[in-house]
Amino acid sequence: MSMDPSAVLERMRAYFERKQPPEVLATFGTQSPKALLPDSLDVVDFILYLEEATGCEIDINEVGEALMNKNFNELAEEVSRRLAGR
Repeated sequence: MSMDPSAVLERMRAYFERKQPPEVLATFGTQSPKALLPDSLDVVDFILYLEEATGCEIDINEVGEALMNKNFNELAEEVSRRLAGR
């Protein structure tokens, strides 16, 4: 299944709709996942949500570096590439 990065980003943003203030959501793509997902349980919950939202299994080991070192725009690109490769 493939999904373009903007669609992946919108699904990611939806996860945070009720968890973050509007000013964070307004610049969501440039936000750091590391900042918005402060502990490992948050990361697991986010990945499970993303799997359900995209309909595909996401290996946390494959996107772990992007989760910790990139912004959400870059993470969406990474997830989109991995989904296209399946």
